[in-house]
Amino acid sequence: MEMTAAIVALTVLPATCATPVVSDSQYLVNGMTKWIAGWRRNGFKKKNAPIPNADLWRTLDALSTARAISGLRGW
Repeated sequence: MEMTAAIVALTVLPATCATPVVSDSQYLVNGMTKWIAGWRRNGFKKKNAPIPNADLWRTLDALSTARAISGLRGW
């Protein structure tokens, strides 16, 4: 649900709107700050198997690179 909330929030904001993203989900924060580059590099796979929620991670990746996110941090 945290990933869906971030997707909805980024979708409704204009692409030119710089915004911070704050979440109490370490999965979301770590995924977008630490793991996403490696997942992207490996085709959103981990040891030749799709990562969990790969479709949501792809969407978040596209939305976050198309928008000016001023920071992502934990609660």
